[in-house]
Parts: sequence; C-alpha cells; structure tokens
Amino acid sequence: MASGIITSIQLDPFYQRFLRNYFEHTGIVFEFPKNHELSKVFCLLLTRPPLDPEPRDVKKEWEFKIDIPFMQHKNVMYNHYISARANISLAKKIHEFYMLVAHEELIRFRNQGFQHTECIDLFIDKYNLWFENYDRVLKDWQRYRNRIYQRKFSKKSTNLSA
Repeated sequence: MASGIITSIQLDPFYQRFLRNYFEHTGIVFEFPKNHELSKVFCLLLTRPPLDPEPRDVKKEWEFKIDIPFMQHKNVMYNHYISARANISLAKKIHEFYMLVAHEELIRFRNQGFQHTECIDLFIDKYNLWFENYDRVLKDWQRYRNRIYQRKFSKKSTNLSA
C-alpha cells in the first residue's frame, strides 16, 4: 500500500518504460508491487534526507517518480531520500531485473521457433518499447548468446597430454 509520499530517482527512460509495461502501471507516479524484490531493495535504500542536500542536475526525461510504500521497519515520514550511491545501486538492480526478464522472454520466443530478429520484435511489441531501442536489445541478446556459447564449450578439456 502506498503512503502518498513520492521520491524521484534518475533512471534511463528505456528502463522506466520497461518497468511501467512489465508491471502494467499507467500512472505518472510509479509504484512497485508489494513484496517484489525491487520493492524490497527500494525500501532498503531509503534513508533520512541530509541537512543540506546537494542539488542534482536531473534531465527531465531521466526523472522517475516512485511512490514510497508503508514499511514496518522505517517511518516513511522521515525515510524518504535516495542518495546518489543508492540511486546507482537501484538502477543496477533494475538493469539486472530487465536482463533476467529479457533473456527469459527471448529464449522462450526462440524455443517457439522464431528467428533472432523476430524474437526481438516480439519482445519490443510485448513491452511496448520504442523501436529506436532495437539495437540495444539486439546487442544485449548477442552478448548473452556469446557468453552462453563460450561457457558451453569452455567446459570441455582441451588438454591432449592428460
């Protein structure tokens, strides 16, 4: 349940759009689902604001407003600030979540018999991402496939003298 207190973080618009479409959230202010891993990480990173907070230069499109949920271990009225380091940590966790979901979906599409480019098109359509991000998703998918391919063949022993 949301408290009505809003904080903002800096997040790439690509990940903002992905989160909104993954969790089917349409409002201006985003709210993580209750008991989700990202919600727990977000609540853990909330702290009291410093006495003299330094101003941040935030691009308007990179500002991501999040509604803070009620927490048992912290009072929302006092703990509603995300530091710069906490912002980076949360952005990394969101990136890891995106990679997990993207790889799972792309593998599922690939196992259904679609070509690599068709898999990416289906993923972009499913999560309503911008078509300008096609190269980004393609590169992520290629890096993942190369890592799996190298891991698969590095397990074999190439030592002929053994």
